[in-house]
Amino acid sequence: MNYSPALRQQGKALFGVLALMAAFCFLLLGLLTIVVISFTWSYKNLTAEDYVATLWFEPAAVHSNLAYMAHLSTDQDHSEYKSYEIMGDQWRLDARFLKMRWMATAFVGQQSRYALSRLEGRYSNINDANHLPHMAHDIDGGGVLESFSIFGFNIFADINYGSSVYQDIHPNTLYTVYKTTTGLLVRQAVMHEEKTLRNFWQRLIDF
Repeated sequence: MNYSPALRQQGKALFGVLALMAAFCFLLLGLLTIVVISFTWSYKNLTAEDYVATLWFEPAAVHSNLAYMAHLSTDQDHSEYKSYEIMGDQWRLDARFLKMRWMATAFVGQQSRYALSRLEGRYSNINDANHLPHMAHDIDGGGVLESFSIFGFNIFADINYGSSVYQDIHPNTLYTVYKTTTGLLVRQAVMHEEKTLRNFWQRLIDF
């Protein structure tokens, strides 16, 4: 079948328009994909919670219901830990903190830095805090908080400050401390009986 030159020209023009529309749709889809991926990545960076430490407590072997042995582990499997005696019905963990600018975290993936500095007991009652014994422990390894800099100017870091968390002490409770973009937070969960320190040693002896 023969088509007139005018009809063939219209067909070519229509094909060109359709091809242009298809290319535009693919371009739009590509841009949308990039935006979604970038948004997801930035959101993940800004809301990230990184593991810092785990704590659990036992009553200390002294005649006081406010004396505890605090067990602190910086390993996620709790294979290694250190023990400290503290006084109070609460515990508190302090850290030196280097906050990054939000744009550096969102778009470059630069995360805030921290260094644990102190573990201590705390009294929820201000009267007790002013009159009862207090005990604190220096757990600062002396590390320097650094980030990328150009000619001595730190383009990612925002500010240095101290960050801390505190919580009521409950035996058989596992406290997990996390780092966010702006400081520390703590989540707690009831320990299963087989995870308590006493049963850990019993299993070790039985082995």
